[in-house]
Order: sequence, then structure tokens, then C-alpha cells
Amino acid sequence: METGMRGMAAASIAMPRRALLAGIVIALAAGCGPATASPSSSTAAASPTAAASATAAGAGKPILVAQIAAHSGQLSQLGAWDKEALDLAFKQKNDAGGACGRKLELSVFDDQGDPTVGVNVTRQALQTGIVAAFATTESAVTLAVLPLFETAKIPHFTAGQSDAIAKEGSGYVFRDGPPAAAFNKTLADYAINKKKWAKFAMVTNTGGYGDSERKAFTAQLTTANIKPLLDATVTPEAQEFTAQINEIKRLAPDAIFTGMEEVQNGLFAKQLRDFGITTPLIGGPPGGTPQFVKVAGAAANGSIFSSPYITNDANDQTRAFAAAFKAMHGKDPEFHGAKGYDGAQLLFQAIEATCDNITGETIAAALHKISGYKGLQGTFSVQADGETLSLTQVGVLENGVAKLAP
Repeated sequence: METGMRGMAAASIAMPRRALLAGIVIALAAGCGPATASPSSSTAAASPTAAASATAAGAGKPILVAQIAAHSGQLSQLGAWDKEALDLAFKQKNDAGGACGRKLELSVFDDQGDPTVGVNVTRQALQTGIVAAFATTESAVTLAVLPLFETAKIPHFTAGQSDAIAKEGSGYVFRDGPPAAAFNKTLADYAINKKKWAKFAMVTNTGGYGDSERKAFTAQLTTANIKPLLDATVTPEAQEFTAQINEIKRLAPDAIFTGMEEVQNGLFAKQLRDFGITTPLIGGPPGGTPQFVKVAGAAANGSIFSSPYITNDANDQTRAFAAAFKAMHGKDPEFHGAKGYDGAQLLFQAIEATCDNITGETIAAALHKISGYKGLQGTFSVQADGETLSLTQVGVLENGVAKLAP
């Protein structure tokens, strides 16, 4: 996940603020390691006509883009996954000639997974001349910074999955993957109709991601005339789940739905299995990531999750992406990397549609016109509310490896 990606703020607005880590400019035009993925239409070099227009309008200056994400704290892995994907996408684009004959430059700001810090660093980022941003990887922070981007007329991609983001009605926020409702519709259909489960326990956190997951999965159960046996919530900082696990043991559900990010979800899974409970765990992308496996250990085995990107071996496009990602970063990508990469391709496509007048406003308008773009996660068509993708699949972890669920 929002996965991703995604989700809660690690600290509430009322918590003391830590020192800001902001404005680390990364010049991605220089060599960052080999990249061999075949570029799609959105990463092809700009045409001579477009390049000429860009030279007149921008005089060859770099096109400035920001990434605002958690790079410290419990949710820092989300920011790291997103940045790794952006590093690859920007390098490939610049190696191919840039956009409109101009190089793209990415600056990185650490929001620490905290809405107030996110607002502060967003204000800083908006003063640097950016025309677009990837902001942010967490739903709660995205909701906090969204008005700033809308006022500045700067488009931003969010990896947050909360359905509330699109309901804000901004014409400047775009999602780089499906919303919570899409994940949970697929998951509920699998659990209820394919597995024939009827008794569910739910454990979610009260952060942005957990709250959105709770509401989305509850809505699916309600549609099926099912009331959960347990609907327990915990704080985003909780690390001990004895009370919830004891209640689960007493109720004996068919499946346990979790709405927590990777680290917290992993701790819950490990404690659950330590209590001897073997009931299947189901949920969103956090239940299928390497970070979850690292924390949960053997308890991650059998975790069932909903995601639009489950395996790097889905097709030639995903295999090329995975090979380039591994060549650059020395490891295999997963869902969050695919999200960031897809978002970058959409942005590049929009920029190249506005070569003669590259502004946040023109890029946003161009993004709204994108339809039928075939990305790593599926086919993207931008809606009026900024939603782009609506389909997911169901995966399962087998010995730490994510596979399509049978």
C-alpha cells in the first residue's frame, strides 16, 4: 500500500514536531546506474517540434518536480519505495532526452508521515518553482496538503488510498493507483464469494489509512448483509495486541481483516501466530510487501492481500521494469515501486502535451485528458476527481513470495 504508500500519519497533529529534513535536490540527469526497461509512449524522447517550442518557452532550464513523503519515522519505507521508482523513471526520461527537450529535476522533502510537517515542507516546496509533485505517500498527510496545492494550482500525485482524497473535489490531486474502495471490493468478493467465509473479525488503526480501510471493507460486508464479529481499532502507534487477539480467539472468525501499515501489520501477525491462532489474515497491499515479511517472519506465510501489482512476472512490461529497477537498486520492485513509476509516466505524458506553456495549471489540464494509458498496474484513465485506476487482484504470500491467490 498507500500501500502505500499511503495510509496513516505516524504521529498525530498534536505531537511535538521534529526537525525538518527538506529540500535535498537530486540531479537525476547524471548517471545513476543502468536502466534497461523499454520506454513506453510517455517516456519517449520529445519530438524536434516540441523541443523547439520548449527551448523558446523555458530556455533549456530544468523542469522542477518535488517528492514529499515520509523519509524518516515508522513510515519511511513508503517514501523510500516511492523515491526508488521515481529515481528510475526520471533517469530513463532524462537519458532519452528529457521532456520537451528539457531535463527533469526532482527535489525531495521529508514529511515524516506527519500532517503538520507535511504542510510546512509543502509550503517550502511550492516556493522552489516546481510545476508538479508526488505528494504524498500517506492519506492523512495528503489530505492536509491538498488545499495548498489546489491554491497554488500545482498538480500532485498521491499514493494514499483513502477514498476521502477524491471526495475533496480538487482538480489538482491525482492518484497513482486504486482507491481503498477498489482494493476492498476485490478482496471482499474473493473472501465472501470464492472462499465462502461469512464470519469476519476486523482490526484496523485510527490513522488515515486504517480508517479508510475500515470504512471500505465494512461497506463491502454491509452490501453482503454481513456484520463483523469484531470491529476493533488501535492507535497507529500500538505495538501490543493481546486484548484484540484474545477476543479473536474467543469469537473464532473465518478470516481476520487488518487495516494497518507494514510494520504494525507485521507485529500483529507475529503476535497472532504466537498465540496459536491460524485464522487467515486478509487486507490491502501492506500484507504482501517485503517490509511486512521482514517484520512478521514466518507469520507472514499465507497472508492474503489485494493489489493491482502482485508479481513482476505478469507480462513483458513488468519484467522490463523489474530488470531495470533491479539493475539500478540491486533488489526487486513491488507494488509501491510500480505505483511511483506509473505516476511518473502519467506526469511525463502530461508535460509533453504542454511543451509550449509548461505550468502547473496546463499540466493538470493535460492529466485530466489521459485515457487508456497501459501502465504496470493496469489501464489508466483519469477521472474528474483524479481517480485513475479501479481494478485490483488478490495475492497470497507463500514462503515470503507474493503470488496470485488460487
